[in-house]
Amino acid sequence: MTVYNASTGTISGGAGSTGGNGIEITGGTATIDNRGLILGGLGSTAGNNGFGIMVSGNGAIDHLTNAQGGNNNALTYNGTLPTYYTIIADNATSYGQLWVTGAVGPDMAVNFDTTNSTIGREGNRFTTLIHADAIMGVTGITGATGAALNARGDWGGTYLGSSWRLTPGSTTGSYDLIFGAYPDNTRASLDYTAKQVASAVGLHTSKLYSGLDQDCLSYSGNTCVSLGSRFTKVSGNDADSGYGFLSASQRVNNNLRVGGWVDQSMGSDTRNGLTTKSTLPSFGAFAVWNAENANKGLEVRFSGAYGESKLNIRRDAVFSQPDDLFGFSEQGAGATKLRTIAAQGLVSYHIPMADKWTVTPSAGLRFTNLKMNSYSETASDAVFDPMHYTGLSGNTVTALAGVRMMGYVAPKVGVFASAGVEQDIQNGASSITATGLDSFSHKMNISNTNKTHGNFGAGTWYEMTSSTSIGVNFNYRTNVTNNNNVMSGMVTLKAGF
Repeated sequence: MTVYNASTGTISGGAGSTGGNGIEITGGTATIDNRGLILGGLGSTAGNNGFGIMVSGNGAIDHLTNAQGGNNNALTYNGTLPTYYTIIADNATSYGQLWVTGAVGPDMAVNFDTTNSTIGREGNRFTTLIHADAIMGVTGITGATGAALNARGDWGGTYLGSSWRLTPGSTTGSYDLIFGAYPDNTRASLDYTAKQVASAVGLHTSKLYSGLDQDCLSYSGNTCVSLGSRFTKVSGNDADSGYGFLSASQRVNNNLRVGGWVDQSMGSDTRNGLTTKSTLPSFGAFAVWNAENANKGLEVRFSGAYGESKLNIRRDAVFSQPDDLFGFSEQGAGATKLRTIAAQGLVSYHIPMADKWTVTPSAGLRFTNLKMNSYSETASDAVFDPMHYTGLSGNTVTALAGVRMMGYVAPKVGVFASAGVEQDIQNGASSITATGLDSFSHKMNISNTNKTHGNFGAGTWYEMTSSTSIGVNFNYRTNVTNNNNVMSGMVTLKAGF
């Protein structure tokens, strides 16, 4: 027997002391396709209403398709469960609801029909959507395309490439039908993405901070040129990049020198779903005034730098629990631009110690303006709910203090070591907000919770001639962004003219 109830149809049980059932099957096997209403009759006393469908005795339903529910009365059901149950889900308020009492029989296989959905995207694929109390009174559920039970007590699987789950609802014994990624897993995915973005910011800003300290003192006349290569690595996500740089300085007189530098990354860096590529060379300028000759007495230094990079960011799929068999987060991707302006003022005092050794304490301030454009992920067959991200913009003011010792260990071989502390006085670029459908919102922390950073350096150089030298140095900065540490090594060749 096959029963088809059109969207405008109503099947109702009669009224009486005990309400009649809309459809009652006591023998044989039926297929029921309900697009309208199937209602139980009203009883004369509370609790005596009939059911929309009752199956008893030798009766059975092979396949029940149901659109009744949401804004309308749920389809009430009593007795032997159907072998297959298809939920028609048209929109957020029009979807099949099946409320069962006295369930009898094996697990019920659940499937879906979204052919006429007005909320889907990419054909009939679903965005994240919650259907409250889609099923009540059923303890065993399977899926026509496969289903499983996870630690949360959710039944679920995949449908048209999208995650679905029947998760315990607010009413005891009820299940909410949810399509789309798990919010918990999406948040875990976004937190992981935040760490990758923080590492990219750390890589980007560390290059500029190194540039703020650029100098060239190998003069034979009044000009010094320096060529070199630097390798920088961020802890925590293995982000690293190589750079080539050129700097030059001009000695205006014995007390003043000015200069500039350019720094170009060697290709792009791709790690853990994030690709960083410089869109143009970073560059900067500096001016240094000495009360006496260089490396003696009071010194005042001002420097500035600019850099920008393109970020291609992929948000990886994340399972927040090991036994999440179907509750994944989507693998969204988008692109944005990161731009940084930095300026630094530093006052130092060179104190001569033993023969050809100098100790230099210093203090100053650094200003950093960082801006990352807002961006959106691209919708695709695998991404039904692309995230939208606010930009990252703000100013950071950092107090600097440190000491540096340098000198010769052989007639042409010099060494140096330095240590410093940096304290953020103001940090305005701290977080990004990701938003999605159904008012989903999550804050992604980018900047440090620790506002104090260490800075350590060491190096050596060899003087090939009185105005030409080659050097190697190492620098280590702690807690640059999101508590990541940055290490860099540099080889330089300096020549005076």
